[in-house]
Amino acid sequence: MGFKKTFKKYKVLFIALLVPIGLAVVTGLFYLAGIFIQWLWAETISDIFAVKEISFWQAIGLLVLCKILFGSTFSSSSSSSSSCKSSDCS
Repeated sequence: MGFKKTFKKYKVLFIALLVPIGLAVVTGLFYLAGIFIQWLWAETISDIFAVKEISFWQAIGLLVLCKILFGSTFSSSSSSSSSCKSSDCS
C-alpha cells in the first residue's frame, strides 16, 4: 500500500516529466526522418534523374505526402489480416 500512496503523491510530477520527454523524443524522430529522407534523395534521386538536392523542409513535405498517399509503413500484418477476416475476403 505504500507504493500506491507514493505513486499517487508524485503522479503529477511523473506526468509533468513524461510529457516533455515524450515530445522531445517525437520531435527528434521527426527531425531524423527528415534528415534521412534528405540524404536518401541526395544520394539516389539526384544522381539518377539529374535533379537538384532538396532542403530539409522539402524532405519533411515528402514524408508527410507519402504518409497521406500510402498510409503508415509501420502497420503490422496482423491488423490487415484481421480486417480481411471480418469482411470475408479470400
